[in-house]
Amino acid sequence: MISKQTKTIRWGMIGCGAVTEIKSGPAFQLAENSELT
Repeated sequence: MISKQTKTIRWGMIGCGAVTEIKSGPAFQLAENSELT
């Protein structure tokens, strides 16, 4: 039997530009099993 374990991946980002604040940051926050720290 195969068990499916879900683990939360914690992301840390360096930077405060538009790509981090507008594009990548919100996407990482909304992704399933993902946490932006």
